[in-house]
Amino acid sequence: MFPVLVITGILLLISYHAQILAGGLKEQIAIELILADSLTAAETESLFTKVQQQPFTRKAKFVSKYQAAQELQKELGQDFMDILGFNPLYSKIDVFVKEEYASPAQLQNIKNNLASTPGVLEINVPLQIASVIDKIVKQLYWFFGALGTLMLLGAVLQIFNTIRLAVFSNRNIIRSMLLVGATRWFIMKPFIIQSSLNSFISRG
Repeated sequence: MFPVLVITGILLLISYHAQILAGGLKEQIAIELILADSLTAAETESLFTKVQQQPFTRKAKFVSKYQAAQELQKELGQDFMDILGFNPLYSKIDVFVKEEYASPAQLQNIKNNLASTPGVLEINVPLQIASVIDKIVKQLYWFFGALGTLMLLGAVLQIFNTIRLAVFSNRNIIRSMLLVGATRWFIMKPFIIQSSLNSFISRG
């Protein structure tokens, strides 16, 4: 019985850490709001504050046109603005959502709600990535849940069989005790004490 309980505890621990890891992955999902160049600094700041106050927002990050160009230049390894003669990129707000809002359905709802926001040209939502993460997380939950249930069921059955064997091996003594008028509690007490002692020794 003790090995079964140990394995069950390990599975529960792994499941707990898997849940934390899954939550961390979900919170890395970001909605990208592309802003119009016509927005003033005050309007941009007002929009950023509004986005930060939304219930689905874990954190928000503003990236200016200049910052976006600098990041792209690092990725490309050359100054593309010298070739084009202008900066074709837009300012944006990256909205990192909370774990409970990271499902594809919730992200689509957020996109629909933000679609009519003045000054927002485009909204990019990584629905495919969110769908893959959501699917993996659900599979992990089902796997650990089913495995943990089987292990607990095995432990219960083992305890039940152990009690049955103990009662069966002492059936003659129990029958004799019943014939002389022993109560159920008097008969059960030795089995309970023995089971408790075995459990204490196995844990030690």
